[in-house]
Amino acid sequence: MVLAVVLSAGLVAGLYATIVSVRHDIARQPPTSAYRGAEVWLKEHTEPYETVFHSDWDEFPKLFYFNTHNTYLVGLDPDFMRRKDNDLFRQWEQVTKGNILQVSAIADNFKSRYVFSEKYHRKFVENADADERLRRVFEDDVAVIYEVVPR
Repeated sequence: MVLAVVLSAGLVAGLYATIVSVRHDIARQPPTSAYRGAEVWLKEHTEPYETVFHSDWDEFPKLFYFNTHNTYLVGLDPDFMRRKDNDLFRQWEQVTKGNILQVSAIADNFKSRYVFSEKYHRKFVENADADERLRRVFEDDVAVIYEVVPR
C-alpha cells in the first residue's frame, strides 16, 4: 500500500512538472498572427509555390496558417526531411543552429531565394547578417526575411 502511495505521488509530481513546463513553453510562443507581416511580404514578393527557407521546423504552422502561397522546408515533423535526404537535413540542422556561418550556401541547396527566421534565433540571424550574399528585405518585431543575392 505504501509503495502504491509513493508511486502515485511520484506520478502526480511528474505530471504536474510536465504541465507547468508545457504551459511555460506555450506562454513564450508568439501568437498565431505574429508572422502576419512577413507572410504578407512573402505573398507579394514570391512566385506561387516558391520554397522559403526557414530557420526552425516549429515556424511552419504559423507560416502556413496565413500563407499557403509558398512552400516550406520542414513542416510538422523534421523527421520527414531527414528520412528523405539525411545529408541535406543535417546541413539544414547545422545552419539553423548557427554552426554553419554561410547561410546562403545552404539556401542555394534548397533552391530558396528567401530566408525566414524568427529574431530570437540570434546565432542564425547573426550569421545571416554577416553573409554577404544575404540582404535583409523585411523586418518587424518578431521576424526577418533575407533575399539570397545571386552569384
